[in-house]
Amino acid sequence: MRKSTLPGRFSKLLAVALCGLLLVLVGVCTSASAQSFTFTTFEAPGASTTPSDSAQGTFAASINNSGVMTGLYVDARFGYRGYLRAPDGTFTTFDAPGAGNTRCSAPPCDFQGTIPFSINASGAIAGSYIIDGSYAQHGFLRAPDGTLTTFDAPGASTAPYQGTGAVSINTSGAIAGYYIDGSNVQHGFLRAPDGTFTTLDAPGAGTAEQQGTEPKSINQSGEIAGNYWDSSGVSHGFVAIPLHNSPHGHGRHHGRHDHDRD
Repeated sequence: MRKSTLPGRFSKLLAVALCGLLLVLVGVCTSASAQSFTFTTFEAPGASTTPSDSAQGTFAASINNSGVMTGLYVDARFGYRGYLRAPDGTFTTFDAPGAGNTRCSAPPCDFQGTIPFSINASGAIAGSYIIDGSYAQHGFLRAPDGTLTTFDAPGASTAPYQGTGAVSINTSGAIAGYYIDGSNVQHGFLRAPDGTFTTLDAPGAGTAEQQGTEPKSINQSGEIAGNYWDSSGVSHGFVAIPLHNSPHGHGRHHGRHDHDRD
C-alpha cells in the first residue's frame, strides 16, 4: 500500500487550525515551548547591598540536578566570598585558603577573594581565588565534605593578573579551565580527579599576548567546549573530544599532583 504524505506547509496549516479549534472548544491549547516559572530571590549572608561604583551583592554561578547552588557574594570590604546554597535555602559560606580579603578603600577596586564557578552532581565545587597584594589567580576544588584543595596548572605564572582559573567540573570530578603564562598567553587545562594535568592548546590558537585557548565547560564524557583567539585576535569556538576514551583528552600530559598546593 502506498504511504500517504502531506506537504510540509499544509501540515503546518492543519496543525494551526486544529490548535485553534481546540482552543475554542476547551481552552487548553498552548504553545509547546511556553513554560511558567516560580522565582525565589535570595541574598547570601554577609553580602553588601550598599550602592557603589563597584558591584556588590549576591551572584549565582552554577546549580546541580539536586538544586544545590554555588556562587559568590561581595561583602562590605569589596571582597569576593564563596557560598553553597542547599535546596532548603541553607547557606554555607567559604573562603579558599590564602584568598585575599584586604579592604578596598575606594572603588573601583581590584577585587580579591574566592570565586566559585561550577558545582557537580556530588556537590564538589571548582573555582578560583585571588591572593592579597599579588593579584595572582589560583584554582581550587571544594569537596562535598568541605575540604579545600588549591592548585596551579603547570606553566601558570604567579605574577599579578596571571595564574590559574578553574571554570567547570563534571560528575567524575574532572576539572577544565585555563591558565595564563608569563607572556600573558592563555592555555587550557584538564585536571583529572587524581590531580594529573593535561595542557590543551586549540589548533590555530595564537601564541602572542592576550591570545590562546579558554575552555568553558566539560561534560560527563570528558568533552571540553570553549573558545580560542587566533593570531589576529579573533575568537573561534572549539570542542575537544578525548581520544580512545582517555581521561586526559588530547594535549600535553603532566605528572600526578604536579602542582597541587594543599
